[in-house]
Amino acid sequence: MKRRHRLILEAYLNLGKVYFEKKEYTLANEILERAERMAKKENEMVKYTQVLLMAKSCLSASRSEEVRLFYEGQ
Repeated sequence: MKRRHRLILEAYLNLGKVYFEKKEYTLANEILERAERMAKKENEMVKYTQVLLMAKSCLSASRSEEVRLFYEGQ
């Protein structure tokens, strides 16, 4: 998560707490839902990146194995 996104998320959480303490529950709920959506979106991007890296690693490993087998067969 980028620093900017983390700071925005923290600001939403703090604002949600302030609204909750002021007993403005509707606003607190709205702000905290925004924070939740933002966190989920960031989490999905992290998972996507992890899957991409794993796929590239597997592809690289399988290609290395293919090359090794090719040269051993020569």
